[in-house]
Amino acid sequence: MRTKLLRCIMLIILILLTGCGSETSNEEAKESVEPKEVDVMISVQRTGNILTNIGDLEVWIDDEKVFTVDGNSTNGVKLNMPEGEHTIQTKGQGDKSKKLKFNVTSDGENEFYFTTEISNWYGVDLVEKKYIPEK
Repeated sequence: MRTKLLRCIMLIILILLTGCGSETSNEEAKESVEPKEVDVMISVQRTGNILTNIGDLEVWIDDEKVFTVDGNSTNGVKLNMPEGEHTIQTKGQGDKSKKLKFNVTSDGENEFYFTTEISNWYGVDLVEKKYIPEK
């Protein structure tokens, strides 16, 4: 009887020790899955005519207002962002563009260029470019 009790206690201790070890490995796995933070440069060039360039045009990244662009100018920002897919959208004069997706990676250049324009006919347009040409 005493031997069975001792074996039972040892088995319970072994189960408890094994359970603690697996929790630690799960925590380590969670930490290694978190996305890496990367420096990203985002530039937006605003074009249009004198009537559509009134007021600031807001630039929203991942549904958060990040910066503004004045009429017929270019503005940009350097951000530290997690790797993965993100969205950008521009808003101005009571209208907004569609959301565009861009992918941030740790292995490659993370410079993104967009042009945007407010039009009397179709609202706000936003297009990704390879670069912004200098005027």
